[in-house]
Amino acid sequence: LASHLIGFTGSDGVGLYGLEYEYNEQLAGTPGKYITARDSHGNEMPYEYESYIPARDGYNLITTIDSYVQAVLEEQLEITLTESGAKNRACGIVMEVHTGAIVAMATYPGFDLNNPWELNEYSQKKLDASGYTPGSDEYIKLSRDLLLETWKNKAITEIYMPGSTFKIMTVAM
Repeated sequence: LASHLIGFTGSDGVGLYGLEYEYNEQLAGTPGKYITARDSHGNEMPYEYESYIPARDGYNLITTIDSYVQAVLEEQLEITLTESGAKNRACGIVMEVHTGAIVAMATYPGFDLNNPWELNEYSQKKLDASGYTPGSDEYIKLSRDLLLETWKNKAITEIYMPGSTFKIMTVAM
C-alpha cells in the first residue's frame, strides 16, 4: 500500500526513494557511541576518561494519507489499467477539497516495499516479452530500466500535455 509514496531504504537504513529518501535525515536519528582514551601503546586509560553518548531516535512522519482511500484508489487503478489496456501504467491523486491535503496518491502497478529490488509482475512480463536472453547486456539494461520505472511515482514525476483533460480544471474553478 502506497509503495511509491513511502519509498524504501537500502540495507544500511538510508532512505533511497520516496518519503524515506526525502526525510531520511529526520527519520534516521543519531547512533550512540562510546568515547575512550588510550595511551600511546593502545592500552585503555582509566575509566574517568570514558564517556558515553546515547543514541537518539529519529522523528516520526505523519501524512495526510487515508489508508482506506489509498487502498480503494489502488484497486481502481488496477481495474482501469486492466480494462483500458494502457501501455504505461496508471496513476491518480485524491485531494481533500477544502484544504488541498493529499488523501491518496498511487501509481499502478506498485512494488513490494519489503523487496523493492524485485520486478513486479507487470514489469517482469515486459522483460520476458522482450526476447532478450537472460544474462545478456540488453536483458540486464532493460531489467534495470524497468526497475527504475517501477519506482517512479508517475503522478508527480512524469510530464504530460494536458490538452482537453485540463478543461475539467477550468470548469471546476
